[in-house]
Amino acid sequence: MKKFHITNFIFLLLPVLIIGQNSGIDFRKIDDLKTVIATAKNENKNIFANLHYVGCPHCVRMEKNVFNTNEVGEYYNNMFISLSLDINLDSLGHYLESEYQLASYPAYLYFDKEGNLQHKDIGYKTPKELIQIAATAFNDSKNFNYYQQIVTAGDLSAETLRNYFSFGYVPEKDSLINIYLENCEEDKLFSLETWLLLKENTQSYNSVYFNHILNNEIEYRKNVGNKEVDDFLISHWVFMVNHWTEWRVNDFQRNKMKKKLRKTKHPLSERVINQVDMDVCIQRAIWRKNSKHKFNKMIKEARQYHLYGYDDYKNYYMAAWVILTHEGNVGKSEIDFGNTLAKASVNLHKNFENLFIYAHFCKQMGNTQYAIATMNESLQYKQPNTNTKYIENANNKIEEWKNAL
Repeated sequence: MKKFHITNFIFLLLPVLIIGQNSGIDFRKIDDLKTVIATAKNENKNIFANLHYVGCPHCVRMEKNVFNTNEVGEYYNNMFISLSLDINLDSLGHYLESEYQLASYPAYLYFDKEGNLQHKDIGYKTPKELIQIAATAFNDSKNFNYYQQIVTAGDLSAETLRNYFSFGYVPEKDSLINIYLENCEEDKLFSLETWLLLKENTQSYNSVYFNHILNNEIEYRKNVGNKEVDDFLISHWVFMVNHWTEWRVNDFQRNKMKKKLRKTKHPLSERVINQVDMDVCIQRAIWRKNSKHKFNKMIKEARQYHLYGYDDYKNYYMAAWVILTHEGNVGKSEIDFGNTLAKASVNLHKNFENLFIYAHFCKQMGNTQYAIATMNESLQYKQPNTNTKYIENANNKIEEWKNAL
């Protein structure tokens, strides 16, 4: 028998080692801006900086799911000198965070080889999205640098401002919007363009833009529709009443904000309060999952809430999910009601979560074929942040139900 020499083994293993080394982004260990720029010039590459901090959940997800992929690594390693910097622990990371006031993380900065900022973005991205951002970063008519220049030159149209703000935190945002409103032509003040600008940049019910929309509600309803305005007001008022935890200890604060909302005498105030009460009831049933009293109270509240006919797909499917988790301990009437809630949620708005729940109820109701079709449909709505365990569960259920036919 021919002897197998150790060098032969190393030779066979070498391609595997090389592939392993090249997978993912090759982040350089450089903590000095001058050295980064010198390296970029020497290698004729642009510069990419990923900014993060310890405890940032989306930062961790990017490291685990995106930065280490072959497709992202191949693209970024060819194009950039890449840095991964903690804004608290790395001096260069702290400098860039202070210099560009990013405010949200993970954050991505794209510089040319001279160290001039061309583009920035924030948040969790899929591999495909991160590559697309890099492709946009040096497009002189689409990147952050382009919009910063035309805003500085005086272009303060709603479309330009929306694009400018879309890249992340802009310190002068409020002052720019105020200038826009002060100089807005009368026929554009309540237009769809102005609505989108204000809607996308209203973070709180205390915002002057929220009050501007509220004070001019009739005009905006004429131009953008009742549902758009309703959804906007409801989402901000729900947060106003219920940005505390659902535990009973905070009912005092919640009731205080309910009184504040009722004083507005707005037609949506009771709708908001009912929605908050339903959400609190659901959360307490979830946290006290072994409490029959909490569960029965949720069922009672959910039956009344469903009769209101609100456009609230989230509370419908959440209540249905609570019923589903108790399927072994409830009767047919509760299962039937859970199915009604799940179906109502799907009819209002389809996403992975409510289709996933509705599929389970279809199976409970004996319609296995429709359950399989609905579960397949749910997978079409999965998002980058959809829990992989639920996706795996959905695929397993499809196979299990097919085998049961």
